[in-house]
Amino acid sequence: MMQETKHINFCKNQTYLDKLTLEYLEKIGKTIYYSKKLPAKQDTFIEGDYILQFYYSKELEEEMDKLYTEVKNEKDLNMQKLFEFTTKPHKIKAIIFKNQELADSLREEAKKIVEEGK
Repeated sequence: MMQETKHINFCKNQTYLDKLTLEYLEKIGKTIYYSKKLPAKQDTFIEGDYILQFYYSKELEEEMDKLYTEVKNEKDLNMQKLFEFTTKPHKIKAIIFKNQELADSLREEAKKIVEEGK
């Protein structure tokens, strides 16, 4: 599914794991907007006129933040811990909606922010 879509990913966090994930997504052809100033919340994806946003419980968000901030480099990467986290069942809410005007606006604003930051 990831390789078949041409979606855009917004990333505001700048941890080692975020950067590692973004490098992977870029290698498979995804467009990444990476800046703390982005116009959309973390974990927003745009595919054409569709916008997908994920919402996590406070507990899950804290667990993810802890996991992501603990890993400062590849030596800190504990694959067992990461595997346990990713295979543990979590309730995640998502909203998918179609709004061409908003999708275009988010893309353009993100592109402008990222280009100004270069």
